[in-house]
Amino acid sequence: MKSRLRAITIATLIFAATLLPPASSRALSLHPGDTQMSEADRKHFLDGEFRIIKDTKEFPAPIVKILCGTVELRSCMANPGERFNATDVIGDLRIPRRRLLFAGVLGDKYFVYYEQGGIALFHQISFFTVSGTDSVTTLWRGHCYGPIVNIEQLRQRVTSDACLK
Repeated sequence: MKSRLRAITIATLIFAATLLPPASSRALSLHPGDTQMSEADRKHFLDGEFRIIKDTKEFPAPIVKILCGTVELRSCMANPGERFNATDVIGDLRIPRRRLLFAGVLGDKYFVYYEQGGIALFHQISFFTVSGTDSVTTLWRGHCYGPIVNIEQLRQRVTSDACLK
């Protein structure tokens, strides 16, 4: 029994290590508490007519690299409505711990709003700018209180500080 538990623990640690972005992409990513945006810029980032994205396959490669590192996208983030590990109990290593709720693009601006499982269920948001085919800047990352179903609610939460870094 102890050897089985040890094998499961080792497999879980190896899987968790695969979720880390490679060292080369970590410089592109900010820690959740960091920001390159002023409060005013953050509150106005979602202004405009964003095209809503509901399929992770529509993410540009640089955003996939920031979100997933070297892990394949389908193993990193599920699409809306698909199964994902919403808790810290990992029953199947093939099921992602994140699930896209919705994302959006307007010119070079992207946002990604998703659920992330763990000790609790988190609602995360990230703001990016993308230039060219291989350059991305993470402007801001935060978490929002409670689920949000559309961009209008997301705008309201971001401007009222219900989404915090």
